[in-house]
This record gives sequence, structure tokens and C-alpha cells, in this order.
Amino acid sequence: MKQKNILKLTAAAAIIGAGYLRELFDISYGRQLGVSVPLGMDAALEKDYSQYAELAKKKVAECKLIDGSVDRVEYNCQGYQGNDPTVAVDVVGENGEIANMTFSKYDQTFLGLITDTSRKVSESALEHLAGEAEDLETERVGDDTVTWKTSIIE
Repeated sequence: MKQKNILKLTAAAAIIGAGYLRELFDISYGRQLGVSVPLGMDAALEKDYSQYAELAKKKVAECKLIDGSVDRVEYNCQGYQGNDPTVAVDVVGENGEIANMTFSKYDQTFLGLITDTSRKVSESALEHLAGEAEDLETERVGDDTVTWKTSIIE
């Protein structure tokens, strides 16, 4: 089976004075592997993710993905994109900036990046949503449970 590749770039622009400042939000690279590989959790990887920490540091330096130098790399999570098992790490800069990076566990290919700007915008939106009032009602119907959620937004 031939591998299928998809590249997606997302960027935002903010008006600064007479020009534009372009700010990258995220990059993702998806593919369909031509082989079948396990997609499950690798418990050992959570304890020793040094291979991916080194890959992340190299990519950050190569592409200047954060301002300043790297303070540390932290394990984030594991998952999969299609049939490609993934591991995500957070690269933390000395200034506190965080870049979330995803790699394939199959062949260590760099698959994506979520920038600090994207993270801050998302967290701000979630904080705003958390201030909204919600009402949950649950009803048992046979073997199923039905939940109604009412949100009040001012």
C-alpha cells in the first residue's frame, strides 16, 4: 500500500501599525502508513522519552521554533493519527514559552507543532467559556442514559 501524505499549515495575522505580523499557530503532517503497526500506549516511553526530547531540541534549533534557548523537554502524551502512532512532548524555553511537538513512534518523523501563541489563544477561549452558566439534566431511558446540556451565554 502506498503511503498518503497531507501537510496542513495554519497561521494568523495581526495588524501592527502599517504592516502585518504573521504568527504561526500550528503545523501538522498526516499520512497513512503502508504497514500495520501497534497503536497502543508504550508505558516505557513515558519514563524514557529521551530520543524524542533530542529530536525536539534539534527541530527547535533548526527552525527557531521558540525565542531563546530550551530550558527542558517534558513528556506530554501518546496517541495516533490515522494508523500512525504518535508521542507528543512539550519544549519549554527559558522564557516560559512552550512548543508542543508531535513525532511518529513508527519512524520518529516530525508530525506537528502547536505554538505557544496557539496555546495561549486556546486557553483564553476556554477560560471565557468556563465562565458561562451550564445546566445538566440526566434521564435514564432503558439501558441508555440521555444527558441534556443547557448553556446560557451573556
